[in-house]
Amino acid sequence: MVALPPLEKRKFSYAFRFVDLTKLPVTGSKQSRQIEVTAQFHSSDSSLRDRFQIRLAAFAEDAAEAREIWVHDHVDEQALMHVVKTAKSKRGDDGWLTVRSVMDVPAEARVLLVSLASAVGDNDSSKTTHYLDDVQVRLITQDDVLP
Repeated sequence: MVALPPLEKRKFSYAFRFVDLTKLPVTGSKQSRQIEVTAQFHSSDSSLRDRFQIRLAAFAEDAAEAREIWVHDHVDEQALMHVVKTAKSKRGDDGWLTVRSVMDVPAEARVLLVSLASAVGDNDSSKTTHYLDDVQVRLITQDDVLP
C-alpha cells in the first residue's frame, strides 16, 4: 500500500512508472497488444467525494525523452496513444474503489507511462491523504482475426 499525500500546489497526487516495452516479448505482425491496469484507491476521509484516475500513455521515444514529455505536460501532443480513466467516489464510501483502464498499444511504442492519481473532487474541500493498493499491470496479446 502507498499513501498519496495531498500536494500544496497541485490538485492531484500521483504515483507513476515508466515501463520499457522493448523488454516485453515481441508480437507477430498479426497480433495486437493491450495493456490493462487495475488499482484500488481509498480515502482517509469518507465524508469527501474523491476522484481517482489511471492515465496510460504510449511513446515512441525512450524512457528519458518520455519522462521529459510527461514532466512538461505535453502528453496530449506527443504520445502515440493516451487514455485517461477517472472514477468518483460517493460521500460516505469508506471502502476501497477499484479502477480499471485498458489501452491498445501501438506497434511502434517503446515506453508506456502508468500514472495513478487521486484528488478531492470538490475544490472547496480541504485536501486529504489517499491510499493506493493492489496495482496490477497486464499485457494482453491476441491474434488479429481477419475477415
